[in-house]
Amino acid sequence: MLRLIITNELERRLNRKATFAEQRNAYLYVSDNLGDKPSLKTLTDLMDDYIDDTYVKCAKCGEWVLRENTTEITGPYHDYRVCNNPNCEQEAYYDAHTDPYQELRTY
Repeated sequence: MLRLIITNELERRLNRKATFAEQRNAYLYVSDNLGDKPSLKTLTDLMDDYIDDTYVKCAKCGEWVLRENTTEITGPYHDYRVCNNPNCEQEAYYDAHTDPYQELRTY
């Protein structure tokens, strides 16, 4: 029953179907840290911690991806953490290296 609750909560937070490995890792994390007297508050807090430690929201497409499957793109104007989608990487690189106020200047 606990596995089903954790899986449903994970999929609700990620807004997508979680893989078997993601479900297993979430279950192992929660079950290892749940303690002797589990409560819904403890379960919710553990899921919050697990999501914050494991996933990152892509700055361009908004999808939750594993932290190790992201790229950090830094530039003189912005810093972005994006998924490995080439479109997200290209858009982030452009935005990080383009002055947003350039078009407003007159010479």
